[in-house]
Amino acid sequence: MEAGRRATAERREEEERKAREEAERREEEERQAREDAERRVQPNSLFRLLDRCHNSLSQAIRVEADATLTTQGDAADPVNRLYPKHIIPWRDFPQLQEQIWDKFDRNNAFTMRPLFPSDTQIDYVVMNIQNRPIYSEASLRNFERDTVDNFVEKVIEVLRDDERLQREFGIQGRVSFYDRANPSETSLEKSLEQMNLEDARTPQRPANTRLGRS
Repeated sequence: MEAGRRATAERREEEERKAREEAERREEEERQAREDAERRVQPNSLFRLLDRCHNSLSQAIRVEADATLTTQGDAADPVNRLYPKHIIPWRDFPQLQEQIWDKFDRNNAFTMRPLFPSDTQIDYVVMNIQNRPIYSEASLRNFERDTVDNFVEKVIEVLRDDERLQREFGIQGRVSFYDRANPSETSLEKSLEQMNLEDARTPQRPANTRLGRS
């Protein structure tokens, strides 16, 4: 009988130990989840932003596989379009890019500051572009705007707000990739986007018109 009571007590102690460990495990998981949620809403550093843009946004592109849902036309005959007549190599680009990275390396106090869109904001962009496959030239421009141009504008805006960095990077005035206030050009682009569509099931969205880049 004594042995039976001892076995029962030991079994109860073991069950209580496992219950405590399980409670501690759940508490640790909840703590980590809270910390992760708090971290995801905090602004990112520059290099964290670049990492997310490269590994999340650029990988989220989807192309419409159903040809009946895409715009039709001869890509080699760009009617009413501006297009380059000659494409030449930008031979000194690697050197120029390296100079930019060197400037960032010299200003690591800036690159480490949390000044840029949070993971939560980037995840929202990822969700949107995953739900909108590219089916036309205009939708491709929208993808570029959402995944590249908006973030580049933000980086340049932050650099411009710091007088020393503004001089360091030679930023003068405001940089914008889109003329969001030009309804006539937006209307024209929307009309061109809808031209020759064989299937109207894909909803059309007005697209912004990009300004030329230097």
